[in-house]
Amino acid sequence: MTWCKLGDEFPDDLAEVELSDTAFRLHVEGLCWTMKRESGGLIRAHELRRLTAIENPETGLKELLDVEYWETIDQPRGWLIRHHINHQRTPEQIAKDRDDAKVRKARSRAAAKRKESRRDS
Repeated sequence: MTWCKLGDEFPDDLAEVELSDTAFRLHVEGLCWTMKRESGGLIRAHELRRLTAIENPETGLKELLDVEYWETIDQPRGWLIRHHINHQRTPEQIAKDRDDAKVRKARSRAAAKRKESRRDS
C-alpha cells in the first residue's frame, strides 16, 4: 500500500499563495492519486475528472498552474505536480520497499518453518 505524506507546513504553503478551497482539494486529491498509481507526480489529461468529484476541476487546475504547484506537460499530455512531491516516495523507492518486504517475509517464513521442523524432530 502506498501513502501520501503531507507535512505540517502544507496548509500554510497553500494559504500563503491564497489557493481557493477547490484548488486546495484538487491538489491534495492529485497528490493522493499520483501516489496510489505510483506515477511520480504525473496526472494524465484524461484522469483529471476521474481523480476528483469537484464539479469544475479546471478552475482549481488554473490556480495550481498559476502558482506553479502543477506544470503542464506535453508528452504524455497532462500535468506534473511540483509542490510537495519531494515529500513523497518515488516509484523506485516504493518498488524497492515492496521487494524488501517480500525478502523479509520469505526469511521470516523460512525461519518459522525451520523452528517448527526442529520441534517436530
